[in-house]
Amino acid sequence: APLARLADRYPADRRGVPLGVVGGLQELGSVLGPLYGAAVLALGSWRGIFWVNLVVALLLVVALGVRPRQPDRLGMALAGVGLLALALALRPPGRWATDVTWGLAFVPVAGSSRWLAPVGIAAVVLLSGWALRVARRWQQTARLVDVPGGLLLTAGLGGIVLAFATAAPEREVLNAGGPWLLAASALALGLFGWRQRSAATPLLPRGALSARPARAAILASGLVGAGLITALVDVPIFARVTAYPDSQLGAALVLLRLLVALAAGAGAGGYLTRRYPQAWVATLGLLAASAGLALMSGWDRHALQSPSATLALVLAGL
Repeated sequence: APLARLADRYPADRRGVPLGVVGGLQELGSVLGPLYGAAVLALGSWRGIFWVNLVVALLLVVALGVRPRQPDRLGMALAGVGLLALALALRPPGRWATDVTWGLAFVPVAGSSRWLAPVGIAAVVLLSGWALRVARRWQQTARLVDVPGGLLLTAGLGGIVLAFATAAPEREVLNAGGPWLLAASALALGLFGWRQRSAATPLLPRGALSARPARAAILASGLVGAGLITALVDVPIFARVTAYPDSQLGAALVLLRLLVALAAGAGAGGYLTRRYPQAWVATLGLLAASAGLALMSGWDRHALQSPSATLALVLAGL
């Protein structure tokens, strides 16, 4: 969404630098992510990473729903207290949970579910109240967006992710329910395609992909995304099983070489488009990525001890 708004705000000949700056800022999150992930692992269980991300995501939802000139103070209060109650319900502080008085807030009023404890009930009620207020304020926006189409697209893509992501990769490609998930995804994506043709305000404007450059850009983005995600997943695993078997932080720092170059490449690419044709800049970037990935494909178990590993990571990131 930020890139689309920037592209709509700036003319084509001045668009490169703003897009590069925002792209670089987005990639800074990729730089910080492995570091704080390693820090969480150093302090606690790997499950803590998901709790941290959940809270951050909810805070972002709250921030995106705030209008600068018309802040919803009641909604912000509901969201803030609700997030605090949610955090306490998910990870009760040991001292409070065992206290004679404060511990009553963590004791379920019925059954054994944490959500039936006073803290859990408070989290559900407060966040539900905030969600209703947000829904009322977003009614006008919802009329301009094809919500059913969005839900079908989400279901289609989500089914594909679940079919592969929950499998044990050393034994199988798909999990036990993978074929059913893929069939459901195909149905949802088919219905999404039909919805695109019939909806008054389709998610993808009709004719948006009729131009050849648009189709080429989609194809290039898909291939680049596949290569990038493969590197983001495989480089830390490779580092853990070779050079850093006992250090999650060491493996994260190896990936950091690629991620820093990724952020730098986004800004540099935007600047270069002001001086050179966009096709030349994009081609140069794709060639650099191809060279970096080709070098990685020849790594052996001692590869990370060589300076050439840094060269490969930087080229792929740029």
